[in-house]
Amino acid sequence: MASGVLFGLFVAVLVWVVARNPSGQAVTLRPVPTETPIIVHITGAVPRPGVYALAQGSRVQDAISAAG
Repeated sequence: MASGVLFGLFVAVLVWVVARNPSGQAVTLRPVPTETPIIVHITGAVPRPGVYALAQGSRVQDAISAAG
């Protein structure tokens, strides 16, 4: 009889632990940031002057190469 009471108490505590509300703060998921291209206007002694979209981190030489 005593073992049945202890088992019932154990099950009740186990159910309470599993069913209680989680503690802490909620985690907010954000979208992955996307890289915004750099817009440049190339003019001068290049075969194809104009406006070009280059990746961030591009150098002047990359812009000149894009314009020919």
